[in-house]
Amino acid sequence: MKRYFFKPKAFRRIVEKLPEPLKTNIAESMPKKPSVEVVEEASFKLYLVEGEPLLVEMNGKFFPYLSRVKVLKGLPRVVVDRGAVPHVCNGADVMRPGIVRIEGEFEAGSLVVIVDELHGKPLALGLSLHSSREILKAEKGKMVETIHHVGDKIWNLYRNLKG
Repeated sequence: MKRYFFKPKAFRRIVEKLPEPLKTNIAESMPKKPSVEVVEEASFKLYLVEGEPLLVEMNGKFFPYLSRVKVLKGLPRVVVDRGAVPHVCNGADVMRPGIVRIEGEFEAGSLVVIVDELHGKPLALGLSLHSSREILKAEKGKMVETIHHVGDKIWNLYRNLKG
């Protein structure tokens, strides 16, 4: 693991390239001159702003850290039933039978937040394999590829850094 400070201007350039609403949500959550630190693992980088996880880079793609609820605001949501919750929390991709509803419209390849039906809490982030319209029409099959979930190595890295 490598840990180093990152120039705020360079971080702002990364944020400027993000799609909406992520770009606006992240920009609004940062101070004017943030302290940015990078924790680098073999397969990902975790960007800490003012000591809190904000952004993850994996395979050249950026997505928000799962617990940053304000940053996730405005992203489309895939709501899963109770039966899907333990599987999603273990990193499983989202299958059609477990989807209760979709909030927001999106195209295939979009970043989506996977939330539980009961409390609406974020369980995972994923990339949609189909558009929201196609998912609603489908009866079975894989609909969302999970890229970050509660309890994964990204989640646990920050928990371990906190002590």
